[in-house]
Amino acid sequence: MSGVIGTAVYKRYFDNPVSSVQGAITASMPFGFVFALISSFIADRYSRRSAIQFSCIIWIIGSIIQCVCNGIPMLVVGRTISGIFIGIASTIVPVYQFKIAPKEIRGRIYFIQYSESFVGGGPNDHNQPELAFRLPWGIQMFPVVLFFVGLFFLPRSTRWLASKDMWDEAIQVLADLHADGDMDHPKVLADYQEFRGRCV
Repeated sequence: MSGVIGTAVYKRYFDNPVSSVQGAITASMPFGFVFALISSFIADRYSRRSAIQFSCIIWIIGSIIQCVCNGIPMLVVGRTISGIFIGIASTIVPVYQFKIAPKEIRGRIYFIQYSESFVGGGPNDHNQPELAFRLPWGIQMFPVVLFFVGLFFLPRSTRWLASKDMWDEAIQVLADLHADGDMDHPKVLADYQEFRGRCV
């Protein structure tokens, strides 16, 4: 947002919003974070992977609304909807990573994830009417589309599978993640027994 609010076309299109109005526009996205409170219920019922994919759909919808908005109310709605994605994903993704990543590389994965959180920005063409703010708002949905599709190639967490009494699939996930699919590998069997002991 900070990359576009200073552009002349943004100010002109939205009738040069005063600081209080701009503050409300900016704060509308964090308002959606309150949905982090229900993220665990979604994850427990449908799995963490499905909960993250659900949040991706929410982000895409919010991005589309922002991209085609015709005024401040529509922009606020779009940003609030996108905030729901951040609220859910920021809560569920670290837990999902912890469940499926080998403990030897978890720290590196967390570092990469949170480093990416600070990478942003988009093209700001001050001479193109409306493109200076619509293009960044539209582009922001494409990484999430890739994220959504990529999740289909990742397993559901073993804890969720166990909670649904899907033990065969749970041990297969352990084997795929830690032993190249070998379900009889000592590490897989040890992890499975330890995991089952905690869950039963």
